[in-house]
Amino acid sequence: MKLSYNSPLILSFALLAATIFLFDHYLSTKNITALYFSSPSTFNVNSTLDYLRSFSYIFGHASWDHLAGNLMLILLIGPVLEEKYKFLSLGLMIMITAAATSFLNMALFHSSLMGASGIAFMLIILSSFTNARADSVPLTFVLITLLFLTREIADAFLVKDSVSQFGHVFGGVLGGVFGFIFSKAKRTS
Repeated sequence: MKLSYNSPLILSFALLAATIFLFDHYLSTKNITALYFSSPSTFNVNSTLDYLRSFSYIFGHASWDHLAGNLMLILLIGPVLEEKYKFLSLGLMIMITAAATSFLNMALFHSSLMGASGIAFMLIILSSFTNARADSVPLTFVLITLLFLTREIADAFLVKDSVSQFGHVFGGVLGGVFGFIFSKAKRTS
C-alpha cells in the first residue's frame, strides 16, 4: 500500500503553511511571518510586497494552535471540495477569498491579518452546498451559517484576543456566495 497525494491543492497549501511556520519559529532569526506572511494594514500601490502579502498572509500563523486548528479544518473539508470543484476552481476561490478579505480588512480596520481562518470558514460554508439540489437552499447551509455567525459575533464581543472574527465571517460569506454561484451554474448547465 502506498500513500496517495490525493488532494494536490489542499495538501500543498497545508505543507506550505506548516513549512513556513516551522522555518520561522525554529530556524529563522527573523520574524518572516510578520514580514512576508501577514496582510498589510495599509496598502501602497507601488509596493510589490503589499500585493504579495495580500495573498500570502493565509500561509502565516502565529502559533502552533493557530496553525493546527486551521489545518485540521482545511485538511478535513478541503479534499472533498477539491474533488467536487477541481483544483483550478477551488484555488481561485481561495485566492479571491484571501485578496477580498485582505483589502476589505484594510479599508475597514487598518489592521493586519494572519492565518487561514477565513479560508477554513469559506470551506466550511461551501461544504454545505456539496449535495445541494436545484431551486433549494440546503438546511445544512442555514444551520451552519446560524451556528457560525452566532459564535463569531459572540466571540467578537466576549473574547478579548487578537483573532479577527471579521476574517472568519467574511470568509464564510464568500463560501456562501461561491456555493450559490456554483450551484446555480450547475442548474443551468
